[in-house]
Amino acid sequence: MTKSFTKLLIVVLLIFFVHFSPLLDACTTFCLKDGTRLVFGRSYDWGIGYGYVMVNKRDLIKKALNFFDPESKPVEWVSKYGSITFNQYGKENPMGGMNEAGLVVEVMWLAGTRFPAADSRPALGELPWVQYQLDNFSTVKEVIESNSSIRIIINSQPIHFLVCDRTGEAATIEFLDGKMVYHTKDTLPVDVLANNTYEDSMQHLRGHKDFGGDRPMPTSESSLDRFTRAAYMLQQYRQDKGLDIIDYAFSILESVKQERGTQWSIVYDQKELAVYFKTKDAPKMKSFLFKDFDFTCVTPSSVINMHTNKSGDISQYFIEYSSLINRKLIGLSFRGTDFLQDIPDEALDQLSRYPESIICRIKKVACPHLFFP
Repeated sequence: MTKSFTKLLIVVLLIFFVHFSPLLDACTTFCLKDGTRLVFGRSYDWGIGYGYVMVNKRDLIKKALNFFDPESKPVEWVSKYGSITFNQYGKENPMGGMNEAGLVVEVMWLAGTRFPAADSRPALGELPWVQYQLDNFSTVKEVIESNSSIRIIINSQPIHFLVCDRTGEAATIEFLDGKMVYHTKDTLPVDVLANNTYEDSMQHLRGHKDFGGDRPMPTSESSLDRFTRAAYMLQQYRQDKGLDIIDYAFSILESVKQERGTQWSIVYDQKELAVYFKTKDAPKMKSFLFKDFDFTCVTPSSVINMHTNKSGDISQYFIEYSSLINRKLIGLSFRGTDFLQDIPDEALDQLSRYPESIICRIKKVACPHLFFP
C-alpha cells in the first residue's frame, strides 16, 4: 500500500470521527454473577447488522496487519486458546467474543479515546487487540498486564472494552490521553459499560435512587441512562434468585435496546462455555456450545451467518470458512457503512487476504483452509 493511499484512508477516518461518531453511541455490556453462574451480556448497536460467528483456532502463528499505521512494528504471537467471535469487518477483526478459557472481551464506542503515541512496543489495531487477548489469555489480570508489552493503535474506531474472566473478575479498559485507564475489583463497583467513560457513568449513576441519589430510574436511550438501567437491573437480580440467569440477562439487554439501532443481542455463559444470541433480522434465539467445536489448527475453521434462519442449537450448521466468505462480508460491511463506502477495493482486498498469512504451527505451513478455494 502506498503512503499516499494510506494518507487518504486516514483522512476518511478523521472525517468519520468528527461527523459520524454519534452513530456508534449505543452499545451496552455487563457481567452478571450469581454464585455458581456467570454470564456476560452485550448489545451491538450500529447502522448495519451484517455479521458472522467465526471459530478461531489455537496454535496459529500470527503477525498483526497494521492497516492504517504501516510504519509501526507489528505484534507477533502464537494463539494459545481457541475462541469464537462475532465479526462484522472481517476475520481476525472481532467486535467481541469468548475463548475456551471463558474469557470474554467486548468493545463499545467511546468518543474521546486517545490511544498511546508511538514507542518501542510492537503495535496492533483496536479490533485485532480483541483477538490477541482471546488468543493469549485466560484472566483479566493478564489482559491488563499485556499493555506493558504491546501498544494498541487506532485502525478505524475509538473504543473501550469490558472484559470478564471465568472467575467473575471484570475490568473496564479505556485509553485516555494516550494511557491505559482501567477499573477492576474495588474500583469497579458496577460491572457495566456503555459509551461514556466509566468514571462519568458512575458519577451519573450516583445521582439516582438505590445508588445514593434521589432521581428516579431514567428511561432514555442515552449512554448514561442505559448504564444506569443496566446497573439497577444487576442489583435487582441479586435480590431475586428465582430468575433464570440467561433469561434475565436478555431482559437487561431488552431494557437497553435501541429501537432503531440494536442489531445483535448476545449472552455468554462463561461457566458452561455456551453462547446465546439473536439478531434484529433473525430474532429467533440461537445457541452453541464450545464442546461441539474442534479448536486444533489442523482442521478447517468454521463460520455461520448470524442471520441464519436456524434456531436453537446451531452448532451443526456451521460451514467451512473461506476467503470468499470473508471478502463478501468485508464488502457488504464497508459498502454499507456511510463513511467507509469510498474505501477502494484495493484496500478491502488487502484486508480480506490478511488471514491467508496465518500459519498453523503444527503443520508449519500456511493454513490451506484460509486460501481461496
